[in-house]
Amino acid sequence: MQHIEGETLRQWAERHPQASLTQRLDIANQLGKAVQALHHREIIHQQINPDNILIDPTAS
Repeated sequence: MQHIEGETLRQWAERHPQASLTQRLDIANQLGKAVQALHHREIIHQQINPDNILIDPTAS
């Protein structure tokens, strides 16, 4: 498995307890798009949780 840089959503949330609604909605929107892309490829991810979601360190 390839190593991907980044922190988990859980780590990000712990570091950003006062994250704005806009930031949280942006992450939720991106997650929805990612799940949709998986479903278009007929892939069902059964363990979507904050420890399995990586936040790109280059994203703002």
